[in-house]
Amino acid sequence: ELAALLTQLEEAGIKLELEYEDILVKLNSGADEVNGDEYSACAKGKRSSLEDFCLHKELDMPGIPHGKGRFLAVMDGSGGKNAAEIVFNNALPEFSRAMGESQGDIYKALSQTFRRLDELTKEKTCGTTVSLVYAPFDEMRAYCAVLGDSPVIIFDRKGRVTLGPMHNVAVSSEEVDRAV
Repeated sequence: ELAALLTQLEEAGIKLELEYEDILVKLNSGADEVNGDEYSACAKGKRSSLEDFCLHKELDMPGIPHGKGRFLAVMDGSGGKNAAEIVFNNALPEFSRAMGESQGDIYKALSQTFRRLDELTKEKTCGTTVSLVYAPFDEMRAYCAVLGDSPVIIFDRKGRVTLGPMHNVAVSSEEVDRAV
């Protein structure tokens, strides 16, 4: 399945080299406010209401392994802003809490964060995609978790590109099978 995805991406003109060194993380977002080491942005676009949010924050969680790093999040709301706004307001505090509870296990922290965000939004009639990235300063790697089709694109300092998990029927036959 990965080979098929890579073939599809290469046919679309995207060449991947799956290496992690000198990582620079960028998210597919249009941030319009930058305040020091933190920025947040919201985008209304052609919709009648604001539904999209992104967040970037440098974290310092003393005493937690991998507790210093950059946290990035993109929420692409659908059918209203409530779910995306809830995720925007809770992703960072939930991730910080989960990092402490998991004693710095980033995989567990991302998983726990998604479970908690699901609990907070499951009663909403609108929805949102969520892409979370954490790049700890003590590693040359970025950890990402994605729900939906807001891609994470990782560029290293040599300009090489790595794509995060893709949950989009346009590029994944597995997602087509799940949707049918």
